[in-house]
Amino acid sequence: LLLLIFDAFQKFLYIQLLSLFAVLYASFAYVDSVDSSLAADTMGGIAAAMQIVSLAGGIYEIKRAVSMGTTEYIPASMQFAIFLLTAQWSLFGYLAPNPYIMV
Repeated sequence: LLLLIFDAFQKFLYIQLLSLFAVLYASFAYVDSVDSSLAADTMGGIAAAMQIVSLAGGIYEIKRAVSMGTTEYIPASMQFAIFLLTAQWSLFGYLAPNPYIMV
């Protein structure tokens, strides 16, 4: 039974890694196909979108915390990541100066 679980986990890991490499390849191929004067802006847009999409993984944890009425089960790494991401965007908004990003 343990061997079957390990095999299933290993196959899932391979699928995740293959998907990651496919997305990275597609992203860089797309940026390479864009005019060189727009390549940096295009990669910046992709990076910003991926950073926002990465926050979607924590929605389940936040939903669970709200339904349980406690933040006890939210991983500390997620709390620190959200804090650092918020601080980063606030600092960027302050330095830009763009009050909409800062807030």
